[in-house]
Amino acid sequence: MLERARGSGRALFRADTVAQLAIAEHDRWMRQKLADGWTYGASRDDDARRHPDIVPWRQLPDDRREIDVARITQLPAQLARIGYRIIPIEGFDARPAGRRRS
Repeated sequence: MLERARGSGRALFRADTVAQLAIAEHDRWMRQKLADGWTYGASRDDDARRHPDIVPWRQLPDDRREIDVARITQLPAQLARIGYRIIPIEGFDARPAGRRRS
């Protein structure tokens, strides 16, 4: 949940929350690429719309996973710059529906 804030906007996510949100971010990015006509390719080719990161999270190399982790960990500061902060919702599960345990 977002709310308008005057504070620093700093928020610390638990490690498991960062991991869940990073996976969700990668899944979101990949769905967007696929919707835009991109496919997997061993090397990136913008003209042919091929990208080596169009794979499930578990197949991403660690250095590529760090891109999504950075997006998540930088989010509180980015929101703070425009006057918002993240408010945790107790019991919220950020994992995509297919990855949740019943």
